[in-house]
Amino acid sequence: MFNNVFSFNGRIRRLEYGLSLILYVVLYACLVVVWEAFNRGAFIFYLISVVLLWFLLAQGSKRCHDIGYSAFYQFIPFYFLILIFQDGQSARNAYGKNPKDTPPASTLPTLKRLKERRSFKHSRTRLLILMSSSIMSYVLISVVLLEYLPFDELLKFAVIWLLVVPFFLLALLAVYRRRPLNLSSYLILKQRFLFGTCFYIGLRLYVLFFRETAFEPYSVPLELLFILLLAGISWGSYKIYLSMFNKTQVHA
Repeated sequence: MFNNVFSFNGRIRRLEYGLSLILYVVLYACLVVVWEAFNRGAFIFYLISVVLLWFLLAQGSKRCHDIGYSAFYQFIPFYFLILIFQDGQSARNAYGKNPKDTPPASTLPTLKRLKERRSFKHSRTRLLILMSSSIMSYVLISVVLLEYLPFDELLKFAVIWLLVVPFFLLALLAVYRRRPLNLSSYLILKQRFLFGTCFYIGLRLYVLFFRETAFEPYSVPLELLFILLLAGISWGSYKIYLSMFNKTQVHA
């Protein structure tokens, strides 16, 4: 559930769509309340609104696919009621397999079970695609904190550093889908730096263009330290993932 929520491909169940609809309404309502309270940051307001709308349309598209129809059906007035209550097609259709199909592990072929226990390695491009939703959400939340959190800058960045744990955990869930991990220390470190670097680039671009903070060469060591701290703290995400799905152990 909630894998690749910004993708328009595949199928989802009624429960996931219903929860997505509730999540959209709650987040959008909170966004409006914050906007009316502070009455500034129009760019952030519209940017987050676009992301939330993308999320809702992507989930609606997958729900339309589940009942066998094109994604454009979700634009029919009150069609969301059908998406909430109508059961999906039981068999595989043109949009993918039934999301309810989860055969027990005992029925899987032995070879498949062995493959699931191996290391799940991805290219940088595929990792970025799978982690993109988590990175984008992390950047947006960090931007909101920078603009509206009533703390000094150092405390704001401390909160942002700590938030890497839940967001990198979400990225791991998107990449490995609750499968056991059996990765080398080098590969673990590589993924943490990739996530931290991409997040920092997104945040740095926002600060550069919308806070009008110029780039200074002498700040490079501090910026590298920021990425190092993100990579270090994100180790906690691996430990949490392993504690949840601890069929294997990380080895050096």
